[in-house]
This record gives sequence, structure tokens and C-alpha cells, in this order.
Amino acid sequence: MHLVDFLLLFLAFVGHVAIAVTIFNRLHAIGLPCSVVKLTEKLVILAAAVVLLLFSIYFLLQGFAVYQPAFASGRFWPPLLYLIPCWAASLCVAPLWIWRKLASRRPVSYLANTSRLVSLAVERPQSLVGTRSTGLLLKVPGNQIFQLSIEEKTFQPARLPAALDGFTIAHLSDLHMTGQLKRPFFDALIDRTNELDCDVVMVTGDIVEKAPCLDWIAPTLGRLQSRYGVYYVLGNHDQRLSDVGALHRLLADLGHIHVGGRCLEVDWRGAPVLLAGNELPWFKPAADMSDFPPSPEGPFRLLLSHSPDQFFWAQQQEFDLMLAGHTHGGQIRLPVYGPLIAPSRYGVMYASGVFQQGPTLMHVSRGVSGLQPIRLNCPPELTRITLRSPAV
Repeated sequence: MHLVDFLLLFLAFVGHVAIAVTIFNRLHAIGLPCSVVKLTEKLVILAAAVVLLLFSIYFLLQGFAVYQPAFASGRFWPPLLYLIPCWAASLCVAPLWIWRKLASRRPVSYLANTSRLVSLAVERPQSLVGTRSTGLLLKVPGNQIFQLSIEEKTFQPARLPAALDGFTIAHLSDLHMTGQLKRPFFDALIDRTNELDCDVVMVTGDIVEKAPCLDWIAPTLGRLQSRYGVYYVLGNHDQRLSDVGALHRLLADLGHIHVGGRCLEVDWRGAPVLLAGNELPWFKPAADMSDFPPSPEGPFRLLLSHSPDQFFWAQQQEFDLMLAGHTHGGQIRLPVYGPLIAPSRYGVMYASGVFQQGPTLMHVSRGVSGLQPIRLNCPPELTRITLRSPAV
């Protein structure tokens, strides 16, 4: 194989993967019915694998020569035209990676961050594995599904009133109660959350996916402790429940407050705060903000959203702080490059972390669990956010 042939084949492979990943990521961000998403994602994966196999066989028969048989002989194979978009896509990978790195630079209002890993499996001697597939994935070297990263982050939103200086938020997201991980896993998670002693707890969706796990709500989320309550929105996996209302009723019985599709004014430490929820595109509508126009002198504005795709809506509504999840940090993060998979219209741009655009500071959690219980270089996250006021 000549060097030119090797480079052309390598670029074609990179581009093919990039095209498949781009389709896969957007598929999980547009609000299609669950059955359609499941079928389509399988077709995308199958098509990507078949195309790769066919091209591998073709070039194996050609002695891995690319240029000569493809373009310089009379034996042109029409499917080779697919190489053109693959090469074009491969040439976009590096510039997009650089742009993503530049766009995700640490915001000025993100003052500090510390983190520590704790093993939930060590603290609970009983098995936390609920299914055979989970047990198999647990054997993958480096799988961090039980390595909880407890992160403490300090933000300084520009409009935070002095009365809320030092106010703390526990941010939980993407619990994915499916039975793949047994209830003691979530018991340990709640214990760790309560140890953070936060003023308020925010849960940004994908709480329960399987109906039998509804029985876990009261003994787990019912134990959450905070001074100003627990607020939540739902996510796309909660939509898979046949009776979403049952989840709402269970959480309401615990005193937890649903803010999806609505806004409410609360008083924290004598300071007014406007809370709103956006569960688009899975649960409509988003909060109607027409009665709460943004004002420099108005209350601090805080948005709960399952998906970070609502970041630009949050900016339009001039929210000061937005909390989101959904993307799981990518679950598998490659050295240097980072994540490949993130269910977002923006790909992996907002897979996890802290972002500032316009008036809005957004925190995207890596979440706690996932439909596929595997995490490599991307541990589950429990976050304690401390707010600092510029007025102090």
C-alpha cells in the first residue's frame, strides 16, 4: 500500500465515522417518538457497518489501492462516489475540534472547581448490578459507572443579588432508574447528595424509565434534604413510561415541585427568584415567559432544562443561570479529542461543563447513569454549585 492510498483510506474512514456519528447525535435530539428513535438508530448503525464492510472488501480485493482503481482506470465503481463526502467530512473534524475547544473556554464567571471520586460500590458491599448486560459491561477495563465524581463549583452570575451570596445548589441529572443498577446505588447517591448540605436540589430529567422502578422514588428521592425544596424537570427517557402522570404524582406527594413548561416566583433568603422549566422537544410547551419580561432590576432568573439544546432559548429569555443534563458527557471520552457521542443538535459542543453566552451561564451535568451502563474517562457527576454575588 502506498502512503497516498493509506492516507486516503484513513481520511475516508474518519469521515465515514463522522457522518454516522453526526446523524446519530441529531437523531436523539429532535423529539421523535421512542419507537422511531430506537428503530432508526439501529438502521444507522447497521448501515454504517455494512458500508464499512463493503468498502473494506472492495479495497482488499484491489490490494488497498485507492487512486488507481477508483479514478484512473475504466473500472469505476459508482459507490466510490461516497468517498467524496467522507473525505470532505474528515477535513472538517480537526477545525471543528479546534473551534469546540475555543468555544468552551472557561467563562470568567466560573470562579473555582474541585472534585473527588468516591466509589459507591465499595461503600455498598451488596451487588449493585441489576442485569447480566450491566455485569458484562462492568468488566470492561476502566468502566467508571460506580466511580461518582463529587464536584464543587463556584459561579458568579453578574445579576446575583447580595442576599444570595453563598447560596448552594445540588444539581442531579440523568438518574435513569431502569433496574440495570439496583436501588442501593441510588440510596448511596442520595446519601452523598444530602452530605453536601445544599440550600436547594435541582433535578434535570431522565429520572425513571421502567415502571417497576417507580417504587424506588419514595425511598430514594423522598430522602433528599434541602432548605428550600427540590425542583425538577423531566427528560426524554421519562417519556417512555406508559403513565408519566404516575411519576409526577409520586414526586408531588414528596413535596417536590415540577417546573417543566411553567414559571414560578420563589423567595430565597428574602430575594425574589424566577424559576422556569423547559422540557422541549419531548414535553411541550416551554415555559411561557410573556408575563415575565427580562429587566435589569428584575429577579434572578434560573432555568431547568433537560437538554442543553435550549441554551439559545435561555439567552433569548435572558436567564442568568441554566442547569441541564441529557448528554452524559459523552460517556466515553477519547484522550485529547474528548467525546464522540452526545445526543444534541450541536453534537458534542455541550456534552458537559460550564458555558457562557450572552447573559446566560449554563452548567451541563454528565449525569449519574445511562441507558448503556458504561463510562470511560467520564465518571458520573454529582455537583454542588455555590453562587457568589458581585455585589458583595
